[in-house]
Amino acid sequence: LVTDVSAKRRIPIVINGDIQTADDAIMLLTQKNADGVMIGRAATARPWIIWQIAHKLGYAKPPLAYPGQLPPETPLEEGRAFLEAMLHYIDYLNLYFDNEERQLRRVRFHVINAQKWFFYGHSYYSKAMKAKSLLELSDSTRAMLEDVEFPMSGRINLL
Repeated sequence: LVTDVSAKRRIPIVINGDIQTADDAIMLLTQKNADGVMIGRAATARPWIIWQIAHKLGYAKPPLAYPGQLPPETPLEEGRAFLEAMLHYIDYLNLYFDNEERQLRRVRFHVINAQKWFFYGHSYYSKAMKAKSLLELSDSTRAMLEDVEFPMSGRINLL
């Protein structure tokens, strides 16, 4: 249907909905002739998804924060990248918000939406919901990075 519309249109076609992986986006851009894609919920679990898409489309330059690196690709690399991203998020919450109750609410909201993409997301979800402070959650996250394999799944059922 998208390929039919794209052949007859005069405006760009941007596809939204159920784009969960870089491969989903690449397929829509290359096989369905979409001019663009919008990524929503999956970006909460995969904040590096744009980097993955760019890399797969041949853009070799990494983001400024990751010089000389490649985007995470394997389930274990993605799980590790998520935990590292959560540590950065916690740091930013500490920097910009001074109310710890609000800080915890924000991080919990993020974890509630992202944990679906992890084989063992319930374990991190449980830590986030039980944490009494951002410091406690930060310590739990660091411990998981050191001790636990935390693989990310590919596509999931979003219903």
